[in-house]
Amino acid sequence: MINTATNRLSTFSRQNRLFILVLFLILAGTPSLSAQSATYEHILRPAFWYNTTDGIQLGVRYFGYQYHPENDKYRIYSGFWVNTKLPDNPVSYDLRLEHPLALTRAPQEPLTLGLHSRFRDGLHRHGGFIEKRLETGHTDDQFLRLTAGATYYHQIDSEYLVFPVNWSGSANTTLSGKAYFRNGIENRYQTAWTNIVASVTNSDIVLEVGSSWYERLNTYLAIGIKLGSRIHSSANGAPEWSTNLAYQSAALWNDKSFFRSHGTLPVAALQTGSIVSSGTMPSLRGYSRHDTERFQASDIHAVRALYGVSAELEIANPLDLYLRKMPIAGVFTHFKTRLFADAALVDYRDSAVIITNKYIANAGIGILAYFNLPDYLAAERGFAIRWDVPFWVSDPFGTQNNFAFRNQLSFDIIIPF
Repeated sequence: MINTATNRLSTFSRQNRLFILVLFLILAGTPSLSAQSATYEHILRPAFWYNTTDGIQLGVRYFGYQYHPENDKYRIYSGFWVNTKLPDNPVSYDLRLEHPLALTRAPQEPLTLGLHSRFRDGLHRHGGFIEKRLETGHTDDQFLRLTAGATYYHQIDSEYLVFPVNWSGSANTTLSGKAYFRNGIENRYQTAWTNIVASVTNSDIVLEVGSSWYERLNTYLAIGIKLGSRIHSSANGAPEWSTNLAYQSAALWNDKSFFRSHGTLPVAALQTGSIVSSGTMPSLRGYSRHDTERFQASDIHAVRALYGVSAELEIANPLDLYLRKMPIAGVFTHFKTRLFADAALVDYRDSAVIITNKYIANAGIGILAYFNLPDYLAAERGFAIRWDVPFWVSDPFGTQNNFAFRNQLSFDIIIPF
């Protein structure tokens, strides 16, 4: 378990804490400021968030960047917050510094060097990365992105965690590499990715490989297919990188504002699997209860490997057809209804306690609402909310019927908070 008293910041006197609180109450009431020069833009805006340990987090975010990196300008993404409950860790911060090097004449293909540092919600995370983007077609949505990095992290306070057993109590260093390919053309796209994370501390390697294909068949129908596999080299890995059926690894929850801390979302809904943080792997909808029961039983390393496939048939609804007709917003805003089916082969370790059949599947209906306004490098900016009802599950939890009403809500806010 995590020692909640270790490495706490206790140097702030009550007077200093109140001074900082008053300062950020003033800053938080200041409207967003934006100033643009010929090559660089500065944005300062208030930022608010909440969790049960810190209370309301009041702060500011600063963005400094340019849209085209011909002049090799730094990009700065930063935030600083005061936690209004004034706990032992009264302040939080998030800083990312990127330096794009336009080594070629194409500003869309920079070599980017980056550093990041964060202390928020009890997690220290610091590291660096190098990234290269290559254009593979005539649009911004056709590219290959290669990334390599190293990260040191340490979760020092279990009060922030919905499932404390999913985190180790020691510091860890990871090396990572990722290749992501996307080919988007009008009403269809294909993606493929490979992601590898090697833990220096625990001598475990996690390999994830996947691909997806989406195409709009006509005005009323579209089809999407996703394939993915995730494999562990060792049973001694850190629990935050373990593989689950419906939930993504806990280490990745911190990249999603709503899931990184206790109390931002209803805790009971998270603990029963009604709200799920899903990742790039095919999510086995209807199997979140298996995950939460494993978490509560500390059966963290149950899955050695997972091989999954998801298929979805989108059926147009009146609201989505209306949104598509809107001149500008229709390009970025969608409300979709679909039928879905997921299937997987699960390779459990011999020590696993809570298991399903080796082959599992589901089927159901769902809705998806999302807004995405990508930047000039096709990076996502917006939000997505997905509500799925897997009415059939091949291996339901406990004594549940195969056919039953189950619901699963998952969402992601890409805009930083």
